[in-house]
Amino acid sequence: MNPDTERRASVHPAWQVALFTALAYAVVGWIALALAIPPGFATPLYPSAGIALAAVLVFGQPAIAGTALGAFAVNVVLSASRGQIDAAAFVLPATIAAGSALQAALGAALVARYVAQPLVLATPREIAMAGTLGALVACLVSPTVATLALLGSHSIAPAQVLGTWGTWWVGDTLGVLIGAPLALTL
Repeated sequence: MNPDTERRASVHPAWQVALFTALAYAVVGWIALALAIPPGFATPLYPSAGIALAAVLVFGQPAIAGTALGAFAVNVVLSASRGQIDAAAFVLPATIAAGSALQAALGAALVARYVAQPLVLATPREIAMAGTLGALVACLVSPTVATLALLGSHSIAPAQVLGTWGTWWVGDTLGVLIGAPLALTL
């Protein structure tokens, strides 16, 4: 953990970071799902992915837990809105949440490793590297995990895999490119 993250962790208890990250992720996620293309699992703009990356960059591990909790909440509500309220309906949201948390953790690790710290995004190189690593590369994780989980649970047909994965990747990527800088400025 870098010194800035350690200082912030001492000022903000882990449970608060996790709770606020989860709340921000979930509220923005529910709003973003209004843009979802049927069957409604993926949206072409998902700023929650950017919120997650920014939170993990700033607050570290507690924000990873908050990302998982927020993503789980978004997907449980989505499942419930479709009438899927059995024990198996919690496995899919949990798997998607794990993919979202892993994506935020990977993106933060890549940005922290390869972009000058403290992160100020002051040069074109820093902006390009953060966008490439935090969005284009890291955002391969959640769409892959989620699409495979959706396929494995028979929530999507094999013919929908490419469209779902592509929409999910574009949504998360744009969400990081737009949402992370906004969240970091706050």
